[in-house]
Amino acid sequence: MFSITKGEKRIISIDVSIDAPDYSISNYTYTLSKDGVVEETGTPILQEHTLYCYVEPTKIGGYVLTFEFDLGTGEHIIKSTAINVFPL
Repeated sequence: MFSITKGEKRIISIDVSIDAPDYSISNYTYTLSKDGVVEETGTPILQEHTLYCYVEPTKIGGYVLTFEFDLGTGEHIIKSTAINVFPL
């Protein structure tokens, strides 16, 4: 879980590691939603085995940030985390 103040722009990343010598990450996206409504979607930056995205929630309250991607092993992965946005 992350805490952000309203209007703050934050870099959020996830490290992807599996028990395999060489693997690739493809078809990666992120979605930022509040109360089930998508407010932002895009393609994160991939650097080696880490995905990065910039988020700037516009409303106070709880959000969910979801990363989706495919591994070269044939798996489709969905990882989500909560973001709480507080007033200035």
